[in-house]
Amino acid sequence: MPSSSVMTRAIGLDALSAFLAGPGADYAAARNTDRGRAATPTTAALSSYLRRRLLTEEKVARAGVRAFGESGAEKFVSEIFWRTDFKGHLETHPEAWARRRLR
Repeated sequence: MPSSSVMTRAIGLDALSAFLAGPGADYAAARNTDRGRAATPTTAALSSYLRRRLLTEEKVARAGVRAFGESGAEKFVSEIFWRTDFKGHLETHPEAWARRRLR
């Protein structure tokens, strides 16, 4: 995520490119790892761009497949669509939010 609050498609595409050129290659192995504040992030941090439709899931998934091949991008692509599926579930089951807040 950029340090400023301004979000544009161009900034989102730059973030995607930086992720694919750097930590993206190790995504499947590192995605659930907290390496500390000083370490390189292990996620793409593209949700804000996806939520605002500055980037689309298809665009991001295709870029991952181009960068790493189908098998190399498998976990990255599955997480993109898991995000979409889970968001849809929450939109159609608003009581899930209420149950979460009660815990």
